Amino acid sequence: MTHFCALEYRAEELNGPSALEQVIILFLRNNIGALRVFAHRDWRTIVQPRDQEYIQDILGDFTERAESAPDALFKQVSSLSVGPLTTYAVGTGIDLKANLNLLDICEKMVDLSQNEPLV
Repeated sequence: MTHFCALEYRAEELNGPSALEQVIILFLRNNIGALRVFAHRDWRTIVQPRDQEYIQDILGDFTERAESAPDALFKQVSSLSVGPLTTYAVGTGIDLKANLNLLDICEKMVDLSQNEPLV
């Protein structure tokens, strides 16, 4: 069964409730454990300038670790609660398909495992 994890960007001064429009990274893990990393194609318009270099670096790290340590990475990102990236939602492919708003965000994602440009 496919599992997903969606991460949202939380600017330091924005301490309000989670916001779907802040979801910038999505992980999909298939039934054999392969992990794919997706990023919102317009993440730079969502992320504040002071955090953009950090997000760029972490996306590179996530992409590398998705290949070398997919289980550990998925476990880690499934419970992020501090910092500029926090876990927005975790579930199965069935949960993802049932959440139409999250599916809309998926259409704005670029598959980083396919080496597509982030810009």
